[in-house]
Amino acid sequence: MQNKKSQISLFILFGIVLLIAVSFIVYTKSETKKIEEEIIDMPSEIQPIKLFVDECIKQTSEEGIDFISLQGGYYDVPEPNVKEFIFEVPYYFYSGQNNFPQKDAIQEELGRYIEDNLNSCLNNFLVLKEQGYEIEQGNIEANVNFIQNQVLVNLEYPLTIKKQDTEFKLERFISTIEFDFNYIYEILIDIQNEQQKHMNAMPLGALSDLAYYYNFSFEVYNNKGEDKIYFLIFNETYFLKNPYIFSFAAKYDLDLTEENPVKIFEIPDQIGYVGYEFIYQVEAEGNELRYHDYSFLFDIDESTGEIRFTPTNEQGGKHFVIIKVEDSEGNNNTKMFELEVKDYNRKPYIESIPDFTIGVNQLFYYKVNASDPDGDIIFYSDNSDLFDIDMLAGEIRFTSTEDMKGTHLINITAVDIGITAVDIKGLVDVEEFKLEVE
Repeated sequence: MQNKKSQISLFILFGIVLLIAVSFIVYTKSETKKIEEEIIDMPSEIQPIKLFVDECIKQTSEEGIDFISLQGGYYDVPEPNVKEFIFEVPYYFYSGQNNFPQKDAIQEELGRYIEDNLNSCLNNFLVLKEQGYEIEQGNIEANVNFIQNQVLVNLEYPLTIKKQDTEFKLERFISTIEFDFNYIYEILIDIQNEQQKHMNAMPLGALSDLAYYYNFSFEVYNNKGEDKIYFLIFNETYFLKNPYIFSFAAKYDLDLTEENPVKIFEIPDQIGYVGYEFIYQVEAEGNELRYHDYSFLFDIDESTGEIRFTPTNEQGGKHFVIIKVEDSEGNNNTKMFELEVKDYNRKPYIESIPDFTIGVNQLFYYKVNASDPDGDIIFYSDNSDLFDIDMLAGEIRFTSTEDMKGTHLINITAVDIGITAVDIKGLVDVEEFKLEVE
C-alpha cells in the first residue's frame, strides 16, 4: 500500500512539474506574440530602435554565456576561487567541501552580466541619435531562464523615443538564444555525483565515460599541485565560432609537489585584423613537444607551435583559445589566451541612383536599394526638405508642389548599425542624385 501511495505521489508531482513547464512555455509564447503585435502597431520611425536593441540583447547574451561559462557559471565569482589565465574560476569542490552552484543562481549571474554590459553594445544610441532620434533611457533589469534548448532573456528597459513629431515608449524586450544550457547542466550534475563518491580524488575514469556519452572532450590543468582546473570542451553544441568551454576548479588534499616537466610560457592577449596575416609563436619547454589547439580559427603547427592564419570577416570578435602542449611521455600543460579579431564590420553599398526630372503636382516614387556584406540592418536618411525617405524600406514617395520648382542635389545615406562590430559602429555609404522639378 505504501509503495502505491509513493507511486501516486510521484505521478502527481511529475504532473505538477509538467503543468508548470507547459504553462511557462505557453506564457512565453504569449508574451512574445504580444511584443510582435506591438512592433506591428508602433510607428515605422520607431521600429529601428526595437531592432537595434534586440540585436544588442542577443549579442550581449551570447558574449555573457561565453564569459560566465569560463567562470564556472558566475559573473561575480564567489570565494573560494582561483585566478588563472584571464578569468577567475570557482572551486566547485574544495578540500571535501561541495560548492556546486544551483541553476537558478547561474541564470541570475547571466542576467547581471547582461545588465552591466548591454550599454557597451548600445553605445548610448549614438548612431541613432546622429539620425535625429532623441532617446531617454531607464534602468535595465534582465530576467534569464533556461528553457528546453533555449536561453530566454526577458528585459525590462523603459525607453522614451522622439523623432520629429513622433513620440513612443518601449518598456520591455524578449530575446531567445538558441543554446541548450540544460544539457550542459545535466553533465555538471553527473560530474558532481561522481565527485561526491570520492571527494579527495579526481574522477578521471568517470569523466572519460561522461565525455564519451555526452560527446565532449576535457582537459585538466594542474595548478600548484593539488589544485585542478577542469575544462569541458564542446565542439558541436554552440552557436558561435568558438568551441564552447565550461570550466571549474577542484582542490584535493594530495601531496603533489612534483613539477610538471612541460612548461608553457605566458601568452598575452592578442589582436588580429581581418585580411592581414596573424603570426604568433607559442613558446614551451620540454622533451619532444607536440602542440594542439582548441579553436575554429586556425590549426597550430603541431611540431613548432607556430600560429599562422589570415582572419576572415566571419571570424571577427573575441575568441578564447586553449593551447595544449604534450611531451613524448604523456605529460602535458595548457594555457588560455584571448584573441580579438578587429575591423570586421564592412560598410553598406548603395546602388547608383539616376537623375530625375518631374513636373509640378506629380507623384514621385523611387526605391533606394542598398546591401550590406555582413547582413547588418540598414537605415536610410536624406538631406532633403522635399521628402522623408522610409528609414527601413528606402522608399521615396511625395507629390511635388509649385514651391518645389528648381534643381535639387540630394544625398541619400545608408547606415549599417554595425551590431557585430567591436570598434566600428555605424559605417555609411552616400549616393548623390539630381532631382529637377519643372
